[in-house]
Amino acid sequence: MSAPNRHAERSVTGSNASMFMTFAIIVVVTNLILSSTMYANYKRHSMELVQSYSVEELSQVSYSMSFMFEAAKLTLQQLYTNPSVFKLMNADRLGELETASLLSQVGVPSGGFNLNFVSSIYIYNQKADKVYTDGKAFTFSQFPDRDIIERLESGEGLSSMKPIARKVQLSARDKELYGSLEPFQTPDVYTFVLFDSYSRHIDSAIMLNVSQEWMKQTIEAMNPEMSGETMIIDDQGRIALGNDRFLYLEQAKRYIDGAIPDGEGSSGYAIEMLDGRKQVVSYVSSEMGWTFIRLTPYEVISGKLSRMLMLTWIISVLVGILAVLAVMFSSRILLRLMNKRTNALLGRYEREKRSGYEQKQRFLRTFATSRMTEYSLTKGFERFSIDFDTNRRLFTVAFKIDRYEEFCDKYGQDDRMLLDYGVINIIEETVKSAWKPIAFVLEDGVFGALFLIDSEENEAFTVRVEELVRQIGANVAQYLAISLSVSIGDPLDGVAEVPESFAEHLETLGYKLFAGPGAILYASRIREIKKREYSIPDRGIAALIDEIRRGDREGAHSSSLALLRTVDGHAMTYLFTLLLQLAIALRDFMKRNDIADDGSIYLRFIDVAKGAPHNETLEEIAARLDEPIADIMERLASKQEQLRSHDRYNDMLRQVEELIEAELTNPNLSPDLIAERMGLSAKYLRALYKRTSGESLAESINLSRMSRAKGLLADTELSVQEVALRSGFINISYFYTLFKKYQGVTPNEYRLLPQSD
Repeated sequence: MSAPNRHAERSVTGSNASMFMTFAIIVVVTNLILSSTMYANYKRHSMELVQSYSVEELSQVSYSMSFMFEAAKLTLQQLYTNPSVFKLMNADRLGELETASLLSQVGVPSGGFNLNFVSSIYIYNQKADKVYTDGKAFTFSQFPDRDIIERLESGEGLSSMKPIARKVQLSARDKELYGSLEPFQTPDVYTFVLFDSYSRHIDSAIMLNVSQEWMKQTIEAMNPEMSGETMIIDDQGRIALGNDRFLYLEQAKRYIDGAIPDGEGSSGYAIEMLDGRKQVVSYVSSEMGWTFIRLTPYEVISGKLSRMLMLTWIISVLVGILAVLAVMFSSRILLRLMNKRTNALLGRYEREKRSGYEQKQRFLRTFATSRMTEYSLTKGFERFSIDFDTNRRLFTVAFKIDRYEEFCDKYGQDDRMLLDYGVINIIEETVKSAWKPIAFVLEDGVFGALFLIDSEENEAFTVRVEELVRQIGANVAQYLAISLSVSIGDPLDGVAEVPESFAEHLETLGYKLFAGPGAILYASRIREIKKREYSIPDRGIAALIDEIRRGDREGAHSSSLALLRTVDGHAMTYLFTLLLQLAIALRDFMKRNDIADDGSIYLRFIDVAKGAPHNETLEEIAARLDEPIADIMERLASKQEQLRSHDRYNDMLRQVEELIEAELTNPNLSPDLIAERMGLSAKYLRALYKRTSGESLAESINLSRMSRAKGLLADTELSVQEVALRSGFINISYFYTLFKKYQGVTPNEYRLLPQSD
């Protein structure tokens, strides 16, 4: 090779080297700058993402607590309208039986909510010196929860319907006496008090205790890692959510002394030194003045950033060693990798936002069960992308799954959630061709549906509604293999009427007890039914007792079912009244016949009465009555069998019955006369007859005379006086009194009754 060529080659090589070095330096510097910029952007974006995610979770916690508080307030208001609660709050004197009856009618109204967070309910009556809870009555001095009594007596720090974070602290003696009672097993509670805020002194109040444990479980269900790092501060600066780290009811300044901006709805974050550790403090303030705080150790974030920085520098060194193309290729790989990780975080964040199905359901339940401001409704509809015109007319329907408890016994929570989703989807798909529907879970096993309508209420509209309801039931039966009972309401003029309409639906669905599964009920008809008067069928109860006395189980079942059917067409409350009256009548029957009873049979009838609304049909209630009725029959038969085991007793009974039959028209017929005829002492005969037959001899004489009198009244046209004489009565006034005592009506009224009664 010639010298010029070698020189040119060296020049080209040098230039290439220079260009390579220059380009390599540019690439390396550019790579370093790009890597540093990407790291800075990643740090800023990561902090913003962590903060946004924390605020979103805290907002969900705030929304859940606000929802729980609103549900608690609504529950108190509904309890206040309960006549039984009102009487317990204000009556200064109540008998034990009346108190027990009133307490049995006091229940927690669901109102469309799942009220698992309710720990206990107190009813406070200052005039009566009583506090009622868990079906029991306490005097103020006996009541274990002294803290709330002292607050009510002093009135300090109490505001009606405003939550109070407090502890239920029992003395050692009270723990021993009452520690096993459910109302006193939850020490950390939020207490709502409803009282007359215009009065200087608190004479009566209803209190609802909400377990703090419910809030812990809610937070843990959202994010288990969040539960130990979350703090809730009430409007007095105390910790309203305690755990192993933050002690319940202590001043929050002990843990956080930094400046958290005040103001309703404010949110943000700050980096503070707490207990010698750098923390990211995220906060959200609620409308009720409570602040929700989450603490995230800064090293959790900085550790991830340090690892990312190290990875970035290693890649930068490798890119500098490799050629320009390798650097560019590696840079693309790095960028792709970082984008993938960032997108994964963003994707997770978006999925969390989209997983608002349950929040949407809670919003719709709140809308359906309590009054909301127009602003809250509009914001809720926008947040959950619900196309709903609040100015149009509405129509409401409620559906209830028949035999839902049996379904729950067979399947788990996931299956129940899938069933809920399936029913909602079928309702909306079936109705959307006619009206714009919104369906949601109103409470366990019950679904609400709102339809936006344009037509006026007329016969064609009613027919169309029933056709769609039947089609929904058919589709649910076909695809989900379940049946639905339905309550159909009236068209509404605005959203303000929605809560009252769904409350009426829940009451109406209870009347499917009379129609059975698959019932279609109209709320308007139930309103009319509730106005009807109802009288206890004394003759029906007497007929049931006769079947029991004869030991006829099938007859007793038929009689009890006939009794229950007398309530059909009347208010549901009369069903409990009937069962209570039946329990009292059977208890008196057992007492009259000297049948041993420790009170358990009476309580079993009361349990049937309390559980009546949870049955699907009247036949199920009658079946539940069969067991205690059969027990009474067995006890009566056992007693009679023992007494009749001796032939002389049987012979004595036969002689007594023959003498009663022969001398029935004799006005002087009495145990003394029968004893004289049989050659026995009257005292001995009375005792022997009582042990043998289970009833007194005088009672048997009266029953025989009443039986003859009823037959003469029913089968002849004799005057009442003539009937009395032929039945052995010479005193007509005494006959009237005795007849009404045994039959519940006068002889003239009895003669007017239909023969079938």
